[in-house]
Amino acid sequence: MLRDRVINIGRQRKIGRNFGRLPLPPMAQTWLRVAAAVLVTAGAASLSWNIGRFRIKQDLSTVQVRAEQQTAAVKKLESENNALRNLVVAARNAPAVFPGRESIVSVQDPYILRDLQKSKQTQVAVSAALMDERTRAADLEKRLSQTTSLLAAATRDREEADRKYRKAFDAAMLQKEGGSNQLSTEITSYNTRVQNLESQVGHYRGIIDSQNKKLEQHLQMVSLLQSHNLAVMQLHTTGADSAASGVALIADDSRLAFFPANLPAAPASRTYQLWIIRDKGSEMISLGTFNGPLKDLPSLQFAGKGQLTGIRGLAVTEEPIGGSPAPTGHKLMVGTTTK
Repeated sequence: MLRDRVINIGRQRKIGRNFGRLPLPPMAQTWLRVAAAVLVTAGAASLSWNIGRFRIKQDLSTVQVRAEQQTAAVKKLESENNALRNLVVAARNAPAVFPGRESIVSVQDPYILRDLQKSKQTQVAVSAALMDERTRAADLEKRLSQTTSLLAAATRDREEADRKYRKAFDAAMLQKEGGSNQLSTEITSYNTRVQNLESQVGHYRGIIDSQNKKLEQHLQMVSLLQSHNLAVMQLHTTGADSAASGVALIADDSRLAFFPANLPAAPASRTYQLWIIRDKGSEMISLGTFNGPLKDLPSLQFAGKGQLTGIRGLAVTEEPIGGSPAPTGHKLMVGTTTK
């Protein structure tokens, strides 16, 4: 087979003065294309390693695939290089027989030697490319190892940062919840205090209003007692088993103050009512209602200009709550004027 390949190489060339420049053998061209492809692939692989760290995980798988491809290419180059070296050695030592000639042409033919020299040069170039490719493959593996270490370190740092962040976040949430609970407790306490203060204010306002009312009544009594035209009317019980009595002070025929004594509180749903008695046969006029005696103050006060003129007496009856237009019950106490 080697003899046939050498004969075919001789047939493709014109021996003589017009013998032109011979092309490279197909095997050498194949080696050159493979070397160029390897160089381009190595350059692309080297360029891909400049991608940022945020794409390290994606690049690792790509780099591993390319490393495997480079290893396969190196093995293929080694195989073809060995085959080419064997071919050169065999062609250099073997004779070649050309059809149509009786003699055997030595492989020392200058054209064949030139082809062999070119094949040898191609072999040297491919061997150099193979060496470079091995170097780049080793560098690629080294970078892959370094990148793997960096990725592992970055992963550990990220996990540690995540743990610290989670710990700080949990602590902040606990502090926030504690602060919220404390704030809620303080707000509840303040609301309770405000409600208590409002209740106290309402209570004191009631006391002040009551005191103002009593003060006004006392002032009215002082004014009534200072009147120049003051009449006193005594009221006596009409029942034999009752010790009730009363005193009415009438000033200037327009103001009246009534003080009952020994009169029990009015029964439930009932009230006492004070009436004016005028001439016999005339209707009795109501001066108001009251429930019982009061301490230090009149149980009923009345002011009406001219309405107390010409009265003959006063009477107290027990009536339904709210009073009646006219007496419905019997007279509990009755009194007449004394000037």
